[in-house]
Amino acid sequence: MKRIKLTLITLFAAIAGLAAQNAYEGVISYNAGLDKVGNKVILKGAADLSNMSLNTRQMLILTPILRSEDGTSRVEFPSVVITGRNRTKALKREIAFKSALPQAYNAAQYMRRHNGKSEGIALNGECPYAPWMMNAKLVVREEVRGCAKCPMGLGENAIPFTPLFNPAEAPYVLAQVTPAEEEEKHRESHFDAYINFKVDKADVLNDYRNNRAELQKVHDFITTVKSNANYSVNKMIIEGFASPEASIAHNKSLSERRAKSLATVLEKQYGNSLPKVTTKFGGEDWAGLKAAVDKSGIADRDRAMEIINSTQYANDDLREQALKQLSSYKYMLNEFYPNLRRNSITMGYIVRDYTLEEARGVIKTAPQELSEAEMFRVAMSYPEGHPERLFALNTTLKYFPASVTGRINMAVAAFNAGDAQQAIALLSPVQGEKGVSNILGAAYARMGDFQRAEAYFKKAIQEGDANAQQNLDLLLGNK
Repeated sequence: MKRIKLTLITLFAAIAGLAAQNAYEGVISYNAGLDKVGNKVILKGAADLSNMSLNTRQMLILTPILRSEDGTSRVEFPSVVITGRNRTKALKREIAFKSALPQAYNAAQYMRRHNGKSEGIALNGECPYAPWMMNAKLVVREEVRGCAKCPMGLGENAIPFTPLFNPAEAPYVLAQVTPAEEEEKHRESHFDAYINFKVDKADVLNDYRNNRAELQKVHDFITTVKSNANYSVNKMIIEGFASPEASIAHNKSLSERRAKSLATVLEKQYGNSLPKVTTKFGGEDWAGLKAAVDKSGIADRDRAMEIINSTQYANDDLREQALKQLSSYKYMLNEFYPNLRRNSITMGYIVRDYTLEEARGVIKTAPQELSEAEMFRVAMSYPEGHPERLFALNTTLKYFPASVTGRINMAVAAFNAGDAQQAIALLSPVQGEKGVSNILGAAYARMGDFQRAEAYFKKAIQEGDANAQQNLDLLLGNK
């Protein structure tokens, strides 16, 4: 069994309280120590009586007490009794007839004081450990009684000592969690192509407006993805979006035809080097219109935003009719609507696996190409607290925001860095997930919330967490 021993050896010379001062002469010195052995607190010490004198008819009862800081919890260790010559005989009769005071009848030791001689009496005892004892005070109550058991003095001497045990500082055990491997790393790249079409037409015309420059951008995007030796392209989608100035049915038909027209151009240009192109209607781009209006300075901006956000319209065609009544509608039609008529190109591909050394570089240049497991290996390749480890863990959360594993690993790093509050903030949104309770228990313990910490450790034990029982024992002082 691990032995945690915080022993105080202090020679404490104190004058008893005013009442006790009048009851005996001189002072008592205390030499006391506290040990924590397993889940027990052991008191070992002695009271040096050499510099005190006791009246022959008096009885002095010394009771060591461990008391919480707020006074709500306490443990009284066994008392010891010191008597004057005549009081010794009287106490023996009282004990024999069971008429002695309880604290005298149940005392651990008895001794007769020989004034003027060097004498002492041992102070011993034990009690179960409880978390409140970390801030407890050790005192000795000095109770003086006369010949008829009448009280003659009551005092208390505090004996300062290092806190016996602080659960907030216990070495709680937390473990990083290795993420599952991705069998294949499927990724996507997106590009918005703003191809201009004639009114109600779907033909892609190279020389119409800025189409030549825009088609070159499309070519550059596709070439960049296709030429990346780390990618195996396996998907291509062209999604047609429309501005809302016509009916939804009309816009859907027109957008689909325009997307298919662009797909035909690309299939002719790239042939079999591209996967089969899929086209679909993305809808009227109300989100794009909202963003454009929101950051604009048009005269009736607030009314336009009210119309866009309102739920009173049965459909978007009616919403569009309301916009047409605004003085700024023509401006929106000419300045905002053209950029809503776009084709979003998505290229899907499988990224090859990277070695650790490669991943250390890729995490800074193209982190989206790494799996969570690869990022974890990068993080663990650096020592605890190293900036590169923290960078890798933070990057994991950025690119895998829904990952419970990522939050757990970042929370463990925060806890180990001394930031229990950040660990709690990271895990609170996922506190019902397996693997989280043990870390929350440790974090709350570090924050001094021992009741909540105990509840989380017990929950983690039920979930089968390998470290939870050990941490609960640390919290309760059982180890």
